Amino acid sequence: MLFQAVLNMREFVTSDVREGMAWLARSAAGDELTRYHVEAGIAWEHCRAPTFADTDRRRIAELYGTLERIAPSPLHALNRAVAEAYLHGPQAGLERLAAVLPENVPARYPGWHAVIGELHFRLGRHSAAERAWREALRFTTARADREFLHRRLAVCRPC
Repeated sequence: MLFQAVLNMREFVTSDVREGMAWLARSAAGDELTRYHVEAGIAWEHCRAPTFADTDRRRIAELYGTLERIAPSPLHALNRAVAEAYLHGPQAGLERLAAVLPENVPARYPGWHAVIGELHFRLGRHSAAERAWREALRFTTARADREFLHRRLAVCRPC
């Protein structure tokens, strides 16, 4: 999600990353490309970056594009939109999400609404952000998610 910036990449255990790289290399053998290969590639891009700012968003967006082609899902579009928002700005992310057919939108998935809220917020559209975050709250029961969304709403209140 857009809020990954709070992760400290140095907290990843180096030996675990090395082991994951070895498994990824083994999985690349053969002629078939599956969603699991692409998902592993996305995870690898996140793990190999020494800092959040060094993450290769272009490559991640490309991999999500591949994932959308071989295993279509609105959640792949959502994640691609996040990567594209980092590359080209929040409007690009919103445009990517607007291209998802209405019947495919996971209307009850709180992450969908939370991302839309964050993109609107970054564009200065605080009332749209607030509406989206309130919609996300309707569909989440996880305490940590609810607390996070309430904190985001609190930033909108003075606006």
